[in-house]
Amino acid sequence: MRTAPAGAYIHHIGSTAAPGLAAKDIIDIQLTVDDLENVDSAAFERGALDAIWR
Repeated sequence: MRTAPAGAYIHHIGSTAAPGLAAKDIIDIQLTVDDLENVDSAAFERGALDAIWR
């Protein structure tokens, strides 16, 4: 996975983020941005982060 664009953050959430919990084989992520006006929307197109989107 690539680095998030400036002003954007990738958070690892879900059961795989909690130590000691049984986890699935899928990692849940949440993308957060500081300001929608300052974010290049093209950077968030599916596949931009080399992830498999479901």
